[in-house]
Amino acid sequence: RFFGPGSTAGLPGSPMPLPDSIKGAKMVSPGTFIPSAEHFADGLNMVRKALFGRDGRLYVADRDADCVMIYDGKSGRYLSRIATASKPIHLLFRGHDELYIGCGDADLVLKYSLQHATTSVFIAAKAGGLKAPAGFAFGGDGFFYVASRESRQILRYQEADGRADSRPFIDKLKDNPEFILRVDNSGAK
Repeated sequence: RFFGPGSTAGLPGSPMPLPDSIKGAKMVSPGTFIPSAEHFADGLNMVRKALFGRDGRLYVADRDADCVMIYDGKSGRYLSRIATASKPIHLLFRGHDELYIGCGDADLVLKYSLQHATTSVFIAAKAGGLKAPAGFAFGGDGFFYVASRESRQILRYQEADGRADSRPFIDKLKDNPEFILRVDNSGAK
């Protein structure tokens, strides 16, 4: 963590203080918020995606730990983990309660309910040709778009039930797609 451009609490660009949970620790770089698993049992191995939920918690796709780690968003204290099929790569929230998790080695997308602490398969393994899901986004058109890295496609699925569209949205990309970002131009002139 570093102080942002408009910070009045610290010099912009300088490391923020270590959270209490790791103060006094050795081998921790300035600004560290969540430590490495090398130094802390509940630390991180291989971060692929991190985002804050509306619940104030930090959710981190830890590929090598085969789970999504959950930390307190203010203190950095470890809270829990969400087990995944294998190798979580991408995370995306929808609303207050649904977290979507792309599992790279299992070729599927999971949906986790924060309210019920339950995981279900949203997009079945290899559905629609899915191979190594990376980034994804809701399109605002009733579809859920997924970057299928190893098939070099952008695939789309019904956002209501994860059912695959009959053909790729974009096919035969020159490179492995990694991320997708939906840009809303509805107000553009």
